[in-house]
Amino acid sequence: MMWQKWVLVGIFALSALTTIGQIGKPREPFTNANGVWSAVFAAISIGIILSIPEV
Repeated sequence: MMWQKWVLVGIFALSALTTIGQIGKPREPFTNANGVWSAVFAAISIGIILSIPEV
């Protein structure tokens, strides 16, 4: 497996664990800082996906 795929697997695994960890906790309102981090995370994920060479 290429390094990009390992990074994506790690990101999705950490995301799943974070989601599970939020169960039962009160939700916080979505702030501007959260929006910036979400956009940066999406841009990095898209960059990783686009950097995977075609076979």
